[in-house]
Amino acid sequence: AAIAFFALWPSMWGRPFFALTWIINNAKGALNTVHPSSGLFWGRLVTDQSPWYYLIALPFNLTPLTTIGAMLALAAVAFAVKKRRFQRDTRSRQAFAARQLPLFLANIVYIIIFLVIVSLVSRRGVRYLLPVFPALDLLAALGLWWIVSLFKARWLRWAIGLSVATQLLVVLLFHPYYFNYFNPLLGGYRTAPYYVVIGWGEGMDQAARYLNQKSDADQMTVAAWYSWQFSPYFQGDTVDLASNDPAYSADYTIFYINQVQRRFPSEELLDYFDDRLPEKVITLGGVDYAWIYPGPIIGRQTPAELTDPLNIPLNDAVTLLGFDKETRRVGDKETGGILSSPCPLVPLSPCLLVTLYWQPTAPLPPDLNVSVRVVDINGVVWGQVDRLPIGGLVRTDDWQPGDIIRDEYALPLDPATPPGSYAFDILMYNFNTGEIFGQANRVGDLTITPTKDEGGRIKDEILGNEKNVSSFILYPSSLRLLSRSFALTETLPGYKQTIKLYWEAEKALDRDYAASIIARRSDRDDITLLTEAIGPADYPTSQWGKGQIIAQAYAFAFPPDAPPGEYDLLLRLDRSSEALLGQITLLEQARVFDLPPETIPINATLGANGEISLPAYRLSPEGDLTLYWRATQILSDDYKVFVHLTDADDAIIAQRDSIPAGDARPTTTWLPGEIIADSYGLPFPLPSGSYRLWVGLYNPLTGERLPVSGAPDGRALVFEVEVEE
Repeated sequence: AAIAFFALWPSMWGRPFFALTWIINNAKGALNTVHPSSGLFWGRLVTDQSPWYYLIALPFNLTPLTTIGAMLALAAVAFAVKKRRFQRDTRSRQAFAARQLPLFLANIVYIIIFLVIVSLVSRRGVRYLLPVFPALDLLAALGLWWIVSLFKARWLRWAIGLSVATQLLVVLLFHPYYFNYFNPLLGGYRTAPYYVVIGWGEGMDQAARYLNQKSDADQMTVAAWYSWQFSPYFQGDTVDLASNDPAYSADYTIFYINQVQRRFPSEELLDYFDDRLPEKVITLGGVDYAWIYPGPIIGRQTPAELTDPLNIPLNDAVTLLGFDKETRRVGDKETGGILSSPCPLVPLSPCLLVTLYWQPTAPLPPDLNVSVRVVDINGVVWGQVDRLPIGGLVRTDDWQPGDIIRDEYALPLDPATPPGSYAFDILMYNFNTGEIFGQANRVGDLTITPTKDEGGRIKDEILGNEKNVSSFILYPSSLRLLSRSFALTETLPGYKQTIKLYWEAEKALDRDYAASIIARRSDRDDITLLTEAIGPADYPTSQWGKGQIIAQAYAFAFPPDAPPGEYDLLLRLDRSSEALLGQITLLEQARVFDLPPETIPINATLGANGEISLPAYRLSPEGDLTLYWRATQILSDDYKVFVHLTDADDAIIAQRDSIPAGDARPTTTWLPGEIIADSYGLPFPLPSGSYRLWVGLYNPLTGERLPVSGAPDGRALVFEVEVEE
């Protein structure tokens, strides 16, 4: 053994003392150092310090031939014990005890002793079991030899010989990545990544070759785990991904399976990249080993091309430069992130991958959150994700002015989103208070096409996540109401509420259908809250095929003059087809019909038919402005108020936009003759100069202003003021 040790290790030829000292010191270090890993073991992210670790990890590294042979060896020992107890032929017992049993037992005892000792050391890794494999191979050979000797069948010898040849061929198939082999009797590559930590750097050479094909590879910086396995093959610079920092500025970041399984360098960094699509995945033998992501997360250059450039300033402190978007279907191979798929909902349901690009222009407050929403023309949300920007890796108060922040999100869409055109609402808000810091509404565009429900998975998702209707509608045995999403229990007159209904065509439909939402009280006539076609305008039910599932959002409101009380909310297709959607309480709205004293008259009239007036206002010395609105008729649209303070050059120096009364009194809640008090704060005191204050109303869905009598620009002059020094 000593001669073999010396002959096969060249370090012993030149520096034997150093080599032996290195072995001893390394062993001491392994004994005294806790392995920096919580590891993946037995299908869960738990500690790999379990005493059973090697009993799970070792079998994954055996071949079927070795596995079967070792099991046969154990069977041979059991058979020998039985034979020793019951065999009458003394010479046969003595022959087995002398020549066979010691070989079997010696290898078994050696393997057990080694496994017990190595399990006492804190460091874990299959490489520490290398001395066990020769003993296992010998034990397996003994087991195979025993079964052949027992049955003395020529076909069995041929079968074992063929198995050995097959095993040699398998070795060649895995060249040069032999560590990528896993025991197929235990599921092979399909199960190993979920039960034991794998990967020793194999595949990093392929990652380097992929990046070397880039025209500027020699100028790039790449952050990589197992950097010493990557850098010899890569033409550019390599930094070790031992912490989050290298990933912020690197041109590319490479994650490796061993690192991901052990959750290094941090959960936050892995979660951030898990929401992204890798540019390239290195796969060996069916296992994803390395994921290559473009960067940097924080840089100084604007991307060359954005699908949706914006350059929208938010609160004068950060600019939304634009965003990229890509639609994927969950279940596609290319959607795979780090060990998982973005938007892990129903297979084949749509998923949006959205990349925002921020540029701070001034210091930002801490704890800002971002919300990305997909909205239809009525502002109904069909997909939403809320999260700290860049996964909380660098909080907003640490952003530096001038940096460009790459911020990626996986945004799941409702699997039954109706086909049509959509836009994005992008908000920054305070995580603790919910106060909006800045927003960009209805930006970009997105087109949704009809989704086929293959295998009924979308239907299962809807029925699992939404609240089912107690009695389904079949009309007439072809259109079914699957579910509804509505949890409202009370409301006020005139307040618009939204309910989502999920429809299924049980066969191809030959006509267009419409539905009504009815409010019913036993002592009063029914109130029809709305009647609307089923399905989008450009995709009515007559175009639906069998199995088509479409959701639709219905916005309804009780009339402002509806009496308060308890109502049943019903869905009606015709007189014979009704379903109860739920019960709702209509509360009583407090109302004022007289102007308060000490107001200043304006008598402005708004609307094509003068349906809204602004009879008066009040202004306090502190700059608190109160507008008093009055409707002349019931209004069907929600209008927003805009307040502009302009200087002598008619430049806007202050602006406020709001639903009246601090969002508390939408215009659909107004009764004719009712006075609505609507307050705003102005930036008083003002520097010297001439100022004018203008107000008006506009439709937030179209941006169109209501006309103002005698004012061609759709705004009414409230007052003029001259401020002196």
